[in-house]
Amino acid sequence: MSTSSVSDFDKISPTALLVAYVRQFSDIAYAREIAQLTSAEEIARQFESQGQQQPVVVAALIEARYKAIEHVRAQFSGMQILEL
Repeated sequence: MSTSSVSDFDKISPTALLVAYVRQFSDIAYAREIAQLTSAEEIARQFESQGQQQPVVVAALIEARYKAIEHVRAQFSGMQILEL
């Protein structure tokens, strides 16, 4: 298994990193590890410094959305979700 470097994550959008950051406060599997691996907290701090809503405020909405999708997906075997 290869070791990841910071440059491996350069093409991840700031929005995706923000979502990774707030998911770490939930019980979503591997969310904390992903946030730490991608240094998502740095992006969250940038959003805050630009006067954006605090990332933790939206954490509950993001967690609820994820769990709702997982709940529906579990009802249909073989179903795939494409999130744009």
